Amino acid sequence: MKLKGIRFGILIFSVLAFMAFSLSVYGEERDSWTYGGVTYRLPVPRDQVVIPKDIPEYHVVVKGDTLWDIAGKYLGNNFFWPLIWEVNMDHIPNPHLIFPGQKVYLPKATVPAGKGKEVAKAVEKEEEVELPKKFPIASYTDMIKSGFIADEKISGPKIIGSELGIYDISQGDIVFINTGKNSDYEAGKKYYVARNTKKIIHPVTKKKLGYLVNILGILKILCQNENTSVAVIEKSFAAINPGDYIIPFEEYAIPEMEYKEPEKRDPCVALNPPSDVKGYIVSNMYGDETYEEAVILGKNSIVYLDVGSEMGVVPGDTFYIFTKNQNIKKQYVGELIVLKTKPKTATAIISKSFYPIFIGDMVELKK
Repeated sequence: MKLKGIRFGILIFSVLAFMAFSLSVYGEERDSWTYGGVTYRLPVPRDQVVIPKDIPEYHVVVKGDTLWDIAGKYLGNNFFWPLIWEVNMDHIPNPHLIFPGQKVYLPKATVPAGKGKEVAKAVEKEEEVELPKKFPIASYTDMIKSGFIADEKISGPKIIGSELGIYDISQGDIVFINTGKNSDYEAGKKYYVARNTKKIIHPVTKKKLGYLVNILGILKILCQNENTSVAVIEKSFAAINPGDYIIPFEEYAIPEMEYKEPEKRDPCVALNPPSDVKGYIVSNMYGDETYEEAVILGKNSIVYLDVGSEMGVVPGDTFYIFTKNQNIKKQYVGELIVLKTKPKTATAIISKSFYPIFIGDMVELKK
């Protein structure tokens, strides 16, 4: 009985301690926000939140962003996302709905309690005199992994294995390459991991354009001997396998576009822009060449064109997309923006789609 009494006393003490902890951490000291009948609270009192001094003024939303992710990136804790929402409530009423191109303002370094509304008002005043908004047309990851069309299949050094002996290699894994000191590949430098995928046949002329090269990741060579190198996979966008190639690394500047309200027009009215640069969508990022005619494309799809830098095309150029229609000779169905170019081809992302888009649809440079 005495033992049971001691256990009971320990249980009561534990409950009281937990209640005291709950009141201090989960009680009135924590700020809260409500949306859609759900209440969100900070995990700690606001005066315990330390916002970095070097935090930027704002973040431009890219595809896939959430306030949760933005808080993790800039505030070091995903659960601090209501602090970001607080200073943006005037133009982001729904915290679960943000759009690419939006400018999300960040809290000032260690925002004092109760100052959220004042910060929001200051932001509103800045917005009134702000220059037109621009935002990147693709994420850094999409920009790299979109790949390109090469005239011939790529070749060169290959990954010949991994430290763990696994087949599907990913970020953080150590790999071995069949090139060493006596080559153009150097220790301490970064390289792309690439793979030949499908042969590209022009959908109209039926002539071979080249081969699609997918970028699977980025590695860094750590050390070398005479004939081999040891490297680490710094980023992986897809499963990497022995036999994948190593090609030179290059930085890509992500084109930006100015934010505009969606155009209100009759999509059935033919659009005939005067343009000397015309071509076709010849392929898309994924899929087998044997059934490309059945592939339906839409907004944010990565596609490849048969026009390139030799025709004056540069990253950031916008093209209209047209498709043939039984009743309309040339129907305007969307737009795309060029991400990167080769002499005769270009990689692009579809930015607008009003109707289904297909491989073989025509493109014309928008002026």
